[in-house]
Parts: sequence; C-alpha cells; structure tokens
Amino acid sequence: VSKKVENFNRFKRMQRLFPEHFDFCPPTWVLPADRAIFEVVLSRQTKKKKPNTYIIKPSEGSQGAGIYLAQHPSDLVQLDHVDDHKQWVAQRYVDKPMLLDGHKFDLRLYVLVASVDPPRVYLCREGLVRLASEAYCKPAKENLQDVYKHLTNYSLNKTNENYVHTTVEEFETDEGVPGVGGSKRLLSDVVPVLEEKGVDVDKMWEQVIDMVAKTVLATLPSLCQAYRRNFPRQDPAACGLLDDSYRCFQIMGFDVLLDKTGKPHLLEVNSKPAFSVLHEQEREDGVLELDVSPIDLDVKALAVGDALKIISNPEAGPPESEDDADLGSYCPVLTKQIIEEEYEEMLVYDRARVAYELHAGCRGGMSSTQFGMMIRSCGVGDPQEADMVFSQAISDASNGFSNRSMNMDTFADALILLAAQQVDPRAGEQEIATQFDKVVRQILDRTREIRGVKGDDRGLVLVLVLVLVMLVLVLVLVLVLVLLLVPVLVPVCYGIVW
Repeated sequence: VSKKVENFNRFKRMQRLFPEHFDFCPPTWVLPADRAIFEVVLSRQTKKKKPNTYIIKPSEGSQGAGIYLAQHPSDLVQLDHVDDHKQWVAQRYVDKPMLLDGHKFDLRLYVLVASVDPPRVYLCREGLVRLASEAYCKPAKENLQDVYKHLTNYSLNKTNENYVHTTVEEFETDEGVPGVGGSKRLLSDVVPVLEEKGVDVDKMWEQVIDMVAKTVLATLPSLCQAYRRNFPRQDPAACGLLDDSYRCFQIMGFDVLLDKTGKPHLLEVNSKPAFSVLHEQEREDGVLELDVSPIDLDVKALAVGDALKIISNPEAGPPESEDDADLGSYCPVLTKQIIEEEYEEMLVYDRARVAYELHAGCRGGMSSTQFGMMIRSCGVGDPQEADMVFSQAISDASNGFSNRSMNMDTFADALILLAAQQVDPRAGEQEIATQFDKVVRQILDRTREIRGVKGDDRGLVLVLVLVLVMLVLVLVLVLVLVLLLVPVLVPVCYGIVW
C-alpha cells in the first residue's frame, strides 16, 4: 500500500473505470519509465512566468528523504545520479495550500484495517497537524531547495532550528488550545481554526472518509491476496474462531493536504506509521536529548487504544456501524453495509482477483496458455486474440509477474483491454467499466459451472471425499487381515475336518 509506484498504477486503473471518483489523486508520472513524456511536460512551460511545480518522490522512500521540487527539465538532473532500477513518482504540486500562521501543514490520520476479506475499515477522528518549520511562499526557482518551506515531514523539520517543540509543561498550562504555536498540533484544536477560515468541516470529513474508502478499495485485491497467502481459508471452527477473516489488523497512516478551498488531497499512505511519542532535540553540547511529545502521546495513545478495543473481541466480530458498538474515536469507513450501499460497483476489481485465483492460485503467475484456456472455456472473448491481449497487458504493466506470466494486477489490465475491444470504439469509460464487470462475472459463473462446485457446496464435497477415503481404507484393512489369517486358519480347518 505504501509503495508509491504500485499505488499509482492501482489508482490509474480505477481512474480508467471510475474517472469521476478518483480526482483526489493528482496527475502522476512514473520515473524513469515516463521520463521522456514528463520532460516534454516540463519543456512546454519553460517560458512561462509562473510555471507549474512538480514534486519528485522515491517510490519506497519515507521521512522526506530524497524528495525535491522541479519546474524545468534541468531540475531532473538528480535522477542521473541514482540507481537505474530505483523508481520515482512525479506529481503535480499543490501550490495553493491552506496555511496555519503562514505555514504549510498536512494532516496525519490513522486508519484501522480490521480485516480485508471482507473489508472492515475505520478512521480515527483525531489526528496530528504537522506544520512546515518555515513560513510558506509559492514555489519559484530561487526557493525550490527550501524544503523547510515546502515539506511538512516531521523527520525532516525537526532538524531545523525554527521547529517549535511543545513540551509537557506547555501542553498542560496552555489555556484553551494546547500546543498553540507549536509545529505539531492536535487536529481537534485546529478544526475551529479551519471553520474560521470558512472550511465546511463536515464536508471535509465526508471527502476524507470517501478518499480513504476508495484508496483501500483500489488496493483491496492485493491486500486480500497477501492475506490469504499467509492465512489460507479454512473452517473457522477448526481454528477456534467464529470468523477466520479476522486474524490480523493494521493501523495505517494517511497524509492529507488541504488546499486553500479546504479540499483534501492524498499525499501518501504509510503502512507502518511511527508510533513513537518521543521528540529528539540536540543540546548546545551536541548531545541528542529525548523529550516526551505530549501531542504525539495524546493522539497515538487514543488511536492505538481505541483500535485495540475494536478488534479485541474477534468472537463477536467487528461492529458494522456506530450504533452497533462503541467505536471510541473511530468512525466506520468500509463495512458490509456501507459497501452494499455506496461502493458495490467498485468491487469489480476484487472480483477479478477471485477469478484470477480460481485459474492461477494465490501464489503463482498466469501463463499465456492458462489465459487462453480461460478465455476459450468461459466464452468471454476470441481465443485467437488471447495471446495478443496477454502480450499487450504484459508490455504495458510495469509490475508484471514476468515476461511469460502475469500477476493479478496485470490480469485485471488484460481483462480491461478485452472489455474495451468488445464495446464501440467511441464508447466512454463507463461503458468499458460495465463490460469489464460483465466479463469478470461471466468468468466466475462459467468457471464454477464447469467445475461443478459452487462456493457453498465445497464443504459437502470435502465430506464426501473423506467418506470415500475412509471406505477405501476399511476395505484395504479387511483385505490385509484376510491375507494374514488365511495361512493360520487353513491348517486348523483341515485338522478339524480330518
């Protein structure tokens, strides 16, 4: 989830199917694969007085390391001195952010993923507000390197002498607004300030919840596949649980930026957000000193504590809504009821994952032969074109399983290509999405029909197989006993007759 390139590819796929639902992700290019195209974009604004700014991030980077801004092709020279196998993402920079005390800021929000199969996701309504340590100014050639003005990462800004740490004493003595003036603040304390700036906070929360839900849905197939790879499906009663989908959980960190209108933009997702409550500061003698950060302690203790309460009773199952249980500081984002009411159509990608696993399993890739056999047996396309679709999907995917087999993401891309061939060339994205859903459903239905095993009948089939095995074992045992007793019984019977 936290790998930026893979996330972008998933968003790109979902944007093609549902373009109106994924506008919270800015225009993005993957480097070095898209470098030539991206350089053309930068070249077109060379003579502009106010060129657009783009932020370059390493795909697997964290804590602000390796991030820089670019406006012209010459700004990409840093990419010439890195490993060719390292991937980066370039995104349109939001140059009109909302400010606090003249500083740029972002929100660190905590999202509890209680289960992925089926998905149960909750958002903590308390969070961290992290400010850049220097006053913001619009990006220009002379300040592109001033990271303390443009980046809000705590790990980066804490090294700046202008970073303002809120101590325990200040936190406890501040009247009304704890941590006021600090570089890190409670979201609940900043909300009134946002309202004063004209932000519709209720609408903002609705947009954030919707953004989190769609982000998880975009990554859901990969999450489900990884989950079932580690926790194969089994009879819940056999493993001592009432629900075998509830065997692990994770708290993720979503970094969200508000523009000047109050609209939230997703910056990135952290699969392992820091839960440290200590602040590092260097004394005059150069020695690092650790001090408790009351802001971190307040937020993280609440986020972790309430998350543990939600998942602490697996036998009862996770609550489906705020009315069913005490969620504490969390609110539901994805539950069975919410998905059925709002996001059912977006599960098509996850249904494609199920189709992939039926034909390739959870661990292996799908070969061209397997793909062609599936197309032919399920009747979802021209078998003669299967190889062409397979090759094109592999070629287009930057994360294909190999050059001879496809992973689950590439499989979905292939089915989208197949669906696009089956509609009018002038058809829009909605028609392609509808046809894609039909193709996936037909594969699922036809596969189960051919195999003669419906999902609900698998338990019965297993029982019948076990019974047959037991009968065979009994027959073998009887035969062995007969063979062993014959040499003994024949002389005895002969003696009696004699």
